[in-house]
Amino acid sequence: MSEKVNWPLSLIRTPTISPGQMGVDGSDTREGLRSAVANAVLWVDPNYGNASDESDFTNPDSPAVHIQAAHDKATQGDTIAVMHNNSWQYGNTADGRVLPVAETVVITKPGLRIVGVYPAGVNGVPWTPADDRETCLTINALDTLVEGFIFTGGAIVTPDAIKANWLGGITYGDNLTVRNCVFESDINIAIELNYVWYANIYQNRFWFNTYGIYANPASSSSSNLDIHDNIFHECGKAMLLTKVDYSHIYRNDLYNHDARMGINATDDGITTMNGLANQVTDNNFSCLLARMNDFCTAGATDAWIFNHCLDGNTIANPT
Repeated sequence: MSEKVNWPLSLIRTPTISPGQMGVDGSDTREGLRSAVANAVLWVDPNYGNASDESDFTNPDSPAVHIQAAHDKATQGDTIAVMHNNSWQYGNTADGRVLPVAETVVITKPGLRIVGVYPAGVNGVPWTPADDRETCLTINALDTLVEGFIFTGGAIVTPDAIKANWLGGITYGDNLTVRNCVFESDINIAIELNYVWYANIYQNRFWFNTYGIYANPASSSSSNLDIHDNIFHECGKAMLLTKVDYSHIYRNDLYNHDARMGINATDDGITTMNGLANQVTDNNFSCLLARMNDFCTAGATDAWIFNHCLDGNTIANPT
């Protein structure tokens, strides 16, 4: 594995547009989805009558059928706007928008925003992979933002949702942002990080996943992660962050039934074992203080500060 280096500031972009109406910066108008004047919004809607993978997708009246097709025509800074569908099990199928987003997409272009555009009160645009044991979205490029999807399985067996990779200096998954997404109960791994730096994961909901956020210990250390304000409910392993370094994990809610009832739930909460200098603070755990050392494990140089158990606040790192 090649050694990773720090990225120049020119690769780190700060949004300058105001919040809009779709949960996306600047999305109160079609043009507001753009991150710069020269960038385009590429529209995806498999349920639209005029949808085709042959146009340039910049006209919402001529959207793409597939996200991958929009990606392949996108350039750095573009937004891929994916319209809602009613394919989820509780959806209203009366309007005929029943075709799902059912794709296995690979992102290789930097600086793309992949945005699910969905009605108020809906969890997100439903997305399943194309086949069993596949991943909905693989990130192999810098500066990707993912927002507004409910990743689900449907009839798909053992699906994964998002995987970000850094491999040998030719594939970059760094600077990833995942926000305002839902990972439904039949998703196996919700978010997998392979040697990824500067990921920002916040305001997501993880329901009954086998793994919520999983830093693959077979890869080199993921680092400088910002994970906050998420809900993890009854995940097999909520945050398995073995070997993660220099990261901040705060204001997350973790519920686990076994931990709540005093049954062994070894490392089913937050695990930063073998990592360096992480700060874990102000998280809520569904266990007693006496069970914290079972539910979570800290790295030797971590600082676990003012986390909350059922009967009080922690005063030491879990071991």
